[in-house]
Amino acid sequence: MRSAGSSSFAGPPPFASAIPFLPRGASPSYSSRYHSAADFQAEVERKLFTHNLGHAALAYLGHLRGHAYIHEGFADERVSRVFDGALDETSQALLSRHAGSLDPGEHAGIRRDVRVRFGNPLLGDTVRRVARDPFRKLGAQDRLVGSIRLCLSQGVFPHSVCSVCAAALRSDDAEDPDAVRLQDLIAQGGMGHVLRQVCGIDPGSSEGRAIVASFSAFGE
Repeated sequence: MRSAGSSSFAGPPPFASAIPFLPRGASPSYSSRYHSAADFQAEVERKLFTHNLGHAALAYLGHLRGHAYIHEGFADERVSRVFDGALDETSQALLSRHAGSLDPGEHAGIRRDVRVRFGNPLLGDTVRRVARDPFRKLGAQDRLVGSIRLCLSQGVFPHSVCSVCAAALRSDDAEDPDAVRLQDLIAQGGMGHVLRQVCGIDPGSSEGRAIVASFSAFGE
């Protein structure tokens, strides 16, 4: 498999074009930011595996680093490196899967928008809020494991996305019932059980082993 680069952990939203629609009555020339989606699925996946993945990465990695706010991740080189690596991986995979629908230049602009929005301290976006509900976000079709599946389907090994998944599996906010339940499940059944039952990942697979290795490294 080729790699998009491995990383280790040692106003309106920016997605005006992520799920694009033409305003009612407007012509296609209304704005380059509004266009009919020739491949709606491509736009949905871009939103999930860029915006939602990035948001989750900053939350779960930030939690491990003791951050209170999402924007703090960009001042933390270790978090920022994994964030960028994860989006590099999904960008490569998205542009490969949807080569006829997604424009590389537009996608690069969306990634810049994501950094500007998530890096804005005036939003006051908290790590605790974004990190809530880890069970759903670790589901097989959601932003984390879904990103892994996307990358693997396009021959990109998701080193950084696996690190983000491992960080999510370390989510232990005592005020989030889902995080408490997740840690209880890990303590009772082990990581292999959780990877199979929650994430739909074979712990013996290359991606499963990468997640387990990162999970262990985070605990050191």
